[in-house]
Amino acid sequence: MNNNPELLKDQLEEYEEELKGIKSYVKELNDMTARHGTDSEVVKDDLFEAESNSNYYEAEITRIKRELGQSGIAPKVQAAAKAVMPQTAKQGVGSLLFSSIGFLAGLLLGTRLQRSHDRKRER
Repeated sequence: MNNNPELLKDQLEEYEEELKGIKSYVKELNDMTARHGTDSEVVKDDLFEAESNSNYYEAEITRIKRELGQSGIAPKVQAAAKAVMPQTAKQGVGSLLFSSIGFLAGLLLGTRLQRSHDRKRER
């Protein structure tokens, strides 16, 4: 157990960012597979891994918040985070954009490889 509040605060911010990215990835993956009519079996492993990672980060965030609450600094951390991080309507747009582009590139590449593999099998 780490008792250094500054390290815990940094770890908490890092884990919250990771969790936000994972949730964004899962939403984008579900949206794109639905939009393109991709079989859910194709992304089943990715969704399972993302869910496992999400569960890990949620548990760690809960643990860190509990530790910070025991040290009596949780309100200060929340106030400091609000002061440092601007509250905008479009937080994480860049991350979402790049993850979307990466997903689409992977989806197109995977589809193209699958088609060429199917064509070779037909011959």
